[in-house]
Amino acid sequence: MAVVAVAVVYLDTSERPVTAKITSLTPQSAPEPADSAPPPRFQNPHLAPPPASQEFAASTPSLTDWADSLPVEALARTLTDAPPEKRQALLGSWARRDLRGLAAWFGQQSINDELHQNACAILAEELGRHNATAHFAWLEQSLPESARRELYTPFFRTWTKADPAAAAAKLQQLADGSSGAWDNVIGQVAATWAATDTPRAMAWLESLPDNATKGFTQLQATYHWVEVDPPAAAAYADQRHDPTLLKAVATKWAELDPPAAAAWAAGLAPEHGQHDALGNTTAKWAVTDPDAVARWVTRFPEGPAREQVAGQLVTTWAGQDPAGAARWLQTLPPARSRDLAVSAFCNVTASTAPDLSLTWAAKISDPALRAQRLQRTTAP
Repeated sequence: MAVVAVAVVYLDTSERPVTAKITSLTPQSAPEPADSAPPPRFQNPHLAPPPASQEFAASTPSLTDWADSLPVEALARTLTDAPPEKRQALLGSWARRDLRGLAAWFGQQSINDELHQNACAILAEELGRHNATAHFAWLEQSLPESARRELYTPFFRTWTKADPAAAAAKLQQLADGSSGAWDNVIGQVAATWAATDTPRAMAWLESLPDNATKGFTQLQATYHWVEVDPPAAAAYADQRHDPTLLKAVATKWAELDPPAAAAWAAGLAPEHGQHDALGNTTAKWAVTDPDAVARWVTRFPEGPAREQVAGQLVTTWAGQDPAGAARWLQTLPPARSRDLAVSAFCNVTASTAPDLSLTWAAKISDPALRAQRLQRTTAP
């Protein structure tokens, strides 16, 4: 019994690596309590070091603990020769312990390799997340222009996630009189802000001087807004009577809910982009349910709106199912909207089924439109 007791004492007092190896052979026999795991040392899942294999983790310290065990002054030297799976841990450790030291090292690098790009991402994340105003002032004074330009976009993107109003105000100050130098960063900030508060992001964009980048950024933000709140995005575009934004709303909303988008487009004033909005929503809806669109068309009185939706329906439908589109055309009463829809059918089928196209061209009641369509269909 004494011998057994000695053996038990030896096992209980053995060092951790031995215990870890024994545990790794039977991972299900002694699970760790759920709340005993330390909190993650690096919070960004896209930048965190990849997890080590079970065998590696059981016999060695974690990469984060290993990196944190090194002196700060040794990190730069270790980074040069470290394998990729260790570099993220080294960069993260350096950023936590000496952020400006890492930034200074980054500013001295000239090779744009994977290590350089990873360092840029980690720096931007850490610099923009806390005390961004002070960090930006320090960057402007301490780093060369080439390094600053690499950091600006990801830095402001991170700052916007933490404090969008402050980031936007600073960027607007920088952009005043800069002749477009900050346009790309403005686009990134607006897109990031729009992901969480589209109305305020759009209001900020409105306050900026007009330029091509502003228009493109508003368009992208509008697409996102439609995904979150289609009626609000539609109201914004309608209030500004902006044809480009109205088309964007119509296209995106029709992808999400075609009947609702079509109903909204039909309610627009003709002088405020109704024509294009109807065309976009009809085209999207007709791809998935042309029969439903056909029933919807009959609700319109004769006029420009009915002409637009009937023509767009047939254009889309005939490209997918000419026979189905032709059957529907046969149900329409004589009218200008029918003539225009038949003309659209002939235009689609002229190259793939010229005889069918000629047959239908002859059925157009308007003499001038019929002659024009027959000439185009028979022309070589």
